[in-house]
Amino acid sequence: MKVTKVKLEVTDAVDIVTTAIEGGINYWGECKGYDWKSFYENYDDKKYLMDQVYRDIPRNEILVSVREDLDASGEDKPVTDGNPWVGITIQNLEDAVCEVLNSKYAHLITITDNEIDVDATGAEVIFQFVVFGDVIFG
Repeated sequence: MKVTKVKLEVTDAVDIVTTAIEGGINYWGECKGYDWKSFYENYDDKKYLMDQVYRDIPRNEILVSVREDLDASGEDKPVTDGNPWVGITIQNLEDAVCEVLNSKYAHLITITDNEIDVDATGAEVIFQFVVFGDVIFG
């Protein structure tokens, strides 16, 4: 059965972003604009993280921008010839999750009670589908 639509809750999208940035893409990508505290409504350093409330994030808001690290490509490019930045949004994460679920990498995503669970490898594969349209590294 082909998966044609996935709707991510903010918690799932933020988990994928945080996991990919902090543990998954570091061997092939770089990021800019990552601020995990910005995902919360009135983040307070004095509260436990579990007591923080996610804000209502629009589906087209860029959560972080990523690109292929020049060193990862193996090509000898001048530093000024950077790869293009790709904005990661909830919408393009949803599209990428569909692609992953319809690919040979589907085993990297676990769905239980409408919650998506991925480890660093699963999250970075989702990011690769957003950035490249397929898995290039790994």
